[in-house]
Amino acid sequence: MDNKTAGFVIIGVAVLLAIIIGSFTIQLNELLHTECVTPEGFCPHEGYLPSQSYIGFTIVLVLGIFGLYLVVTGRNIQKINLREKENIQKTINSLSGDEKKIYEAIVQAGGTLFQSEIMEKTEMSKVKVSRVLDRLEGKGLIERRRRGMTNTVILKH
Repeated sequence: MDNKTAGFVIIGVAVLLAIIIGSFTIQLNELLHTECVTPEGFCPHEGYLPSQSYIGFTIVLVLGIFGLYLVVTGRNIQKINLREKENIQKTINSLSGDEKKIYEAIVQAGGTLFQSEIMEKTEMSKVKVSRVLDRLEGKGLIERRRRGMTNTVILKH
């Protein structure tokens, strides 16, 4: 479930709780008015809201604001993710021949490959693979992690 959907669900729950708390408060006021023995307009319970109602409405308000926050930020996150994907795709499309060859070898391997296996698959020298991987890492497409005597190359996206 994404943030936007969760936000709408929380807002729905907040509205439902507000209705329930409001109906209980109304029924409580009606009950107090029927048992009041003072003349009309002089009842001490008139306009009375129990502290539990204040607490309940405060919780509903906080839930509603949190749900609204999730809805608003959910849209922003989706926009950011879309922009990031477009930027990554532009970067991938702009790769040179050797960069593209190594990037595709990593993709075909499922996104993770030892640096030594890249040399075998692409038939490039150790120095050339290292330099190309430096450029790909600089472009934010891969990440290298040290594993013993070799590096594991992992796609970032």
